[in-house]
Amino acid sequence: MNQLLHKKSNMRFDDLLKKLEKYLQDPLMRNLQSASQIIKKIENLKENIDITDAFVNKARQLYEAYEVFLESLGYESVLCKKSFCSFCSLKRTYVQAKIEAKKTRMSKSSKVLFIGCGAFPESLFGYFDQSGCSAVGLDNHPLAVAFARKLIHEKNLSNKIKIQYGQGDSIYFKEFTHIIVAALAQPKEKILKHIRKNVNKNTVIIMRVGANSSGVVYRSFDSQLVKGFKVVDILKPLKNSTFLSIILSS
Repeated sequence: MNQLLHKKSNMRFDDLLKKLEKYLQDPLMRNLQSASQIIKKIENLKENIDITDAFVNKARQLYEAYEVFLESLGYESVLCKKSFCSFCSLKRTYVQAKIEAKKTRMSKSSKVLFIGCGAFPESLFGYFDQSGCSAVGLDNHPLAVAFARKLIHEKNLSNKIKIQYGQGDSIYFKEFTHIIVAALAQPKEKILKHIRKNVNKNTVIIMRVGANSSGVVYRSFDSQLVKGFKVVDILKPLKNSTFLSIILSS
C-alpha cells in the first residue's frame, strides 16, 4: 500500500514538473499565469507527501528558472524607467525586506550583507529604502553578479550597494551588522556554520526559509538548522509569500 502511494505521489509530482518545464521553455513566457499556478501547487504540497530527492532537485531547478525569468522582467522594467513593483513576487520580497529592516533596526550606519542576492536584488533596494544602510550583495553565479551590478548602477546606488561574487560559506563577516541568508541560498548548514564561527557577537542574522510549504522548493525551518543560534523572532510571511524570516543572534 505504501509503495503504491509513493508511486502515485511521484507520478503526480512528475506531471507537475513536466508541465512547468514546458511553460518555462517558451522564451516569450506566454503561459506565465499557468506556470505560476503550478509553482503554487508545488509550494503547497503536504509535508508528508513522499517524493524522491531527484524530483525535489528538479523542482528547485525549475523554480530557480522561474525566478530568473521574473527577475529579468523586473530588470527590463527598471531599464525602461518603470517600477519593478508591478511584478507581485518582486514587490512582496521588497516589502518583506523593508519589514526586516525595520524589525532589526537597520539604520544609515548599518552594514548589511545579503547572501544569495540574485540578478535582481530587490531585497537590497528594500533595506536601503527603509534605512539608508550600506549593503553588499553576494552571489555565486557570475551572470547574476554582472546583471545585479548593472542594475545598481542604473539606479545610481553604486556608492551604497556593492555586489560581490563569492560563496556564503567562505566570506569574511566581521564588518557587517546584519547578515541575511536568502531562501534559495545553499547549502544552508555550511553557510550558517561559517557564520556562527566567524560573526561578531552583536550581529543580527536573518535566515529566510520556506513558508506554508513542504520545503520542496525552499528549505523549511527546523531546529537543527539554527543549532548554536538563539531565535529572537519569526516574522510572519506576507500574503502569498513563499518564505518567512527567522531573526537569529549568535
